[in-house]
Amino acid sequence: TNGYWQRGIPVNDPGWDYDPYSDADGSGQCYLTENQIGNTDVDGGAVRLTSPIFDMSQGGTISYDYYLYLTNTGGGVDMLLVEISDDGGLSDWTEITRHDTNGGTSWRHHEITEADVTAAGVALTSSMRIRFTANDADPQSIVEAGIDAFTMSIFECESITPDLPTLIAPSDGSAINDNTPEFVWNATAGPDGTYTLEYSQDETFTTGVTTEPDLADTTFTPDVGDELADGVWYWHVQAVDATGVYQSGYGVSFSFTLQAYICGDANGSGAVDVDDAVYLINYIFASGPEPDPMAAGDANCSGAVDVDDAVYLINYIFAGGPEPCDPNGDGVPDC
Repeated sequence: TNGYWQRGIPVNDPGWDYDPYSDADGSGQCYLTENQIGNTDVDGGAVRLTSPIFDMSQGGTISYDYYLYLTNTGGGVDMLLVEISDDGGLSDWTEITRHDTNGGTSWRHHEITEADVTAAGVALTSSMRIRFTANDADPQSIVEAGIDAFTMSIFECESITPDLPTLIAPSDGSAINDNTPEFVWNATAGPDGTYTLEYSQDETFTTGVTTEPDLADTTFTPDVGDELADGVWYWHVQAVDATGVYQSGYGVSFSFTLQAYICGDANGSGAVDVDDAVYLINYIFASGPEPDPMAAGDANCSGAVDVDDAVYLINYIFAGGPEPCDPNGDGVPDC
């Protein structure tokens, strides 16, 4: 006889202490048992709110927020009964849960999984309906109910194609003056995926394997164990999915030469001095021998060996300029 379901912005009547102050999810509206000023609770029986038809043939989870203010919590007669149907409500309804505890003026959250539905003996079909019945049985008491944020959601997993790894530095075929080389990559393997880094001196990639979960714009120092011997090393990076399966077509190979040298020691004398600047000038302008390795002559980290490197060395030797391979002067080699 009273408290029929209505949808709207909750009416917060200061003279009635049993209504919610607001909706549950912040959208502004919700379903309430008579959303009016005054005594608006359920009286004289029950009121029912029934959903539209929705599809659970592929499974899913039902979730909602509910409001339930009860002043009579004994005997389980006053409640918010939740029932579900697999044929659009044409035949039987099956109880899937019931709420019979007083929540005061707070909203509460509840979820019904596909496992809950099947355990209740209800089929998962494309013609599902759910209904909420707020009941006030004798003796008469306060029953105020609300429903908000109703959702039927299906979560699907999809395969995410990994990025083809791109080696940003060092360049393929370059000489590296470090037995623990650092690589800068740009690649993302996707959720739970990794990249494997295999290396060898004979392109069999059997010397060792290390993994990195994400190579997106990162500097990666591979775990190679003992120091690598000087010489040419071949490396292969391959994307691997969460199950450890190699992703065909998402690998890249490259090589570099490990060769011990002193940056700026263009003539290989074991020291950086004015002879190196002269050596570079002779190489650049008089077809003299090239630095060995070429990277030793790139004193300013420009990626090329030219007259600027000779000027850089002269500035370092005679004017206290930054050390070779440390153009920013922070004491850490930059190339």
